Amino acid sequence: SSGINAEWPLRPGFCKLLFALQQNQVLYPVWMPFPIASLLTMFLGLWGLETIMTELLDDPMVSFHLIAFVWMADNYYTICCHSYLSRKYFPRFFYLSSYLFYGFHSQFNGQFSGLALVTTFMTTQLCMVYFYHKYEI
Repeated sequence: SSGINAEWPLRPGFCKLLFALQQNQVLYPVWMPFPIASLLTMFLGLWGLETIMTELLDDPMVSFHLIAFVWMADNYYTICCHSYLSRKYFPRFFYLSSYLFYGFHSQFNGQFSGLALVTTFMTTQLCMVYFYHKYEI
């Protein structure tokens, strides 16, 4: 029979490579785990998200910077926010500034989106510094 199962040991393929990446057998020995398959999945997800955001915003540079901005705020929240108040209120301020950017972008049809993104970024940076100095130090 010429089924897939009969040919599996004879030919290396993409699925075999992904399985090896998932088992961490390609680049690293067993005693040094590194989530290669998870990083590959995250990269492909961000690539798809960037494509969707480019279609939504009609500007690939603004969409890339917006995704990097959200990633930076997520890292700040994960690493720096330890107190109850900053964990409760920082996401609210971040979502508010993000919604203001989206509202400005949709209201004015993408005109001056870069300026709106810089303003949103600086507002969120101010919130980050404020929350860190007020609640974390």
